[in-house]
Amino acid sequence: IFFAARYKKNSIRALFFPTAKKGKDTKKSKTTVRKIAENIALAVTIISLLLLVARPMVSIPSSDDRTGLDVMLTVDVSGSMTIEDVQPSRIEAAQEVITEFIKKLTRDRVGLIVFTGVPVTLSPLTQDYAIVQEYVDLLTPEKSLWLSAGGGTAVGDALLLTTKKFQQGTERSKVIILITDGQSNIGIEPEDAADVAAKGNIKVYTIYIGSFFTSRAKESLSQVATKTGGKSYTVEDKKGLATIFDEIDKLERGAYKGVSPIQYRDEPTMLMLLAAMAFVSYLGLISYKVRL
Repeated sequence: IFFAARYKKNSIRALFFPTAKKGKDTKKSKTTVRKIAENIALAVTIISLLLLVARPMVSIPSSDDRTGLDVMLTVDVSGSMTIEDVQPSRIEAAQEVITEFIKKLTRDRVGLIVFTGVPVTLSPLTQDYAIVQEYVDLLTPEKSLWLSAGGGTAVGDALLLTTKKFQQGTERSKVIILITDGQSNIGIEPEDAADVAAKGNIKVYTIYIGSFFTSRAKESLSQVATKTGGKSYTVEDKKGLATIFDEIDKLERGAYKGVSPIQYRDEPTMLMLLAAMAFVSYLGLISYKVRL
């Protein structure tokens, strides 16, 4: 009778309350889901914080289309450059014309090498025209003496050093403007240095300044220009020198398209937001469990 009554009671309960039997199972299932959500929220928080500590960077490449020249100025600073047959003097005329040339530059790169018996690099190729101008200002009769290194006139050595200042692989026009008042009498032959320049697609424009020159010196400078696709000039005054620089400035500038150096910036915003949202979710799930 007891078992029959109990069976009947359970049957009635199951008939009118069909979910009562599943209550414990449903509660257990919800607990499991909540626990999984807690673990996920905590994991996302920790991973986001670790990535923030690692300082994530976003690359910003930019396309750069420009037209420009790479110009190396190679200037003789031997004692004879102080002669005043070119007013105010050979070296000062060069200094003043170069100064005006630099003022016209915008997207070009320029560098400066001086030489006597030994060539000396004062500035590599750069777009920092103010720095180059500081060195150009040293091209005076008084200050240029301090730039002299060794005796003689090493035109070939100066050209060879200058060719090494250009970067390979760019489509920019590469130009050397050589100013001298003497014949090369030490170091390698200028013509041999010109062969190296020609292989690097570097044009050499030679300028013989002064009213006194030898046919041998003029011939040597002419061969250097011819081998490299440049031109050779002889000038006896500052105005003529300025005209030559204007002509060179109007060269067809080699257009190139390249990718500028990739820039990077910190990008923590999204990770900070993700970490905050995950942590708030984690706290919410924990507090819900405690209330239960």
